[in-house]
Amino acid sequence: MQKKIIGVVIVLVVLIGGYVLYENNRIPSMLTAVTVSPKWVNQAQFAGLYVAIEKGFFAREGLSVTVKEFQSGSPLADLENGTSQFAYASANEVLGAFADGADIHAIAAFYQVSPYVVVSLKETNITSPRQFIGKRIGIKGGRGAEGYSIFSQLLNAAALTEDDVIVDLLPLTNSEKDDLVNGRADAIGMYRTRLHLFDSEGIRYSVLYPEQYGSALYNDVLTVTQEYASQYPDQIEGFVRALVRGWEYTIKHPDEAIDITLQYVTREDYKDRAYEAYILEQSIPLIKPTNRSSVGMMEVSRWQRAYDSLQERGLLSREFDIADLLITDLVK
Repeated sequence: MQKKIIGVVIVLVVLIGGYVLYENNRIPSMLTAVTVSPKWVNQAQFAGLYVAIEKGFFAREGLSVTVKEFQSGSPLADLENGTSQFAYASANEVLGAFADGADIHAIAAFYQVSPYVVVSLKETNITSPRQFIGKRIGIKGGRGAEGYSIFSQLLNAAALTEDDVIVDLLPLTNSEKDDLVNGRADAIGMYRTRLHLFDSEGIRYSVLYPEQYGSALYNDVLTVTQEYASQYPDQIEGFVRALVRGWEYTIKHPDEAIDITLQYVTREDYKDRAYEAYILEQSIPLIKPTNRSSVGMMEVSRWQRAYDSLQERGLLSREFDIADLLITDLVK
């Protein structure tokens, strides 16, 4: 009798487990179409997004996701004009836009540490902010860009001001590698995922990592409008859940993630598989830097420090309560 009872219990456990598994993976018959705007062209920086699409993670949340590939300007404009429901931006872009009156919420951050670094040629060998003194520092994107914000924090960490250096706001038309090689700057800010450009030509360089000096801004911050968040909270919860799952899968299966990413790449300079693998290899430690952090998580205290830094330098057009910008309970 006891054996029969045990057998029945086992069967029930298997059936219940199978049902739960089915429900968790069932794709709804009707999907809601949404569009997302990444902050740069399709490549492995956004591998988790493409994986979430191709592995059906979004579909299981009832969403059909279209990627609106970057062309120019800020993806936050796509939220404002309604062409996208979700958009990526850097932390300082989000803070600046909110200060300027944009009705946005930051809902997740997929780079826990910004990939931004300061690079110099090996013969210049700038490895600390104190060595900025008297040097020509190249910054892409102007004073409102992430690079300027991080550069300002590095100056502050070294007790320097802009009077101690030569700041050149360089155009985006030239690569950072060319700017250094051609002497337009002694040091330049760039994503560490682009160091492959130097490696591929055997150019020796030195790297200064801002996070070693207390500058660890969030990046690839996922944003929505406040109106969309209030009207469709289930959609934003499902989107974030699927995207987190996409990145978790990517971290565990990087080779497959590269294969999927290459299906989305349109620009020739990103079609090199080795380059895509390098981008992902450099990105993963920044996306999930410690075992204690969750993919996509945000902390109010870190946002507050970034806000305070920009506010102190007069880079925000108004004061505001940082809590009004954030939705932090979507990622645990």
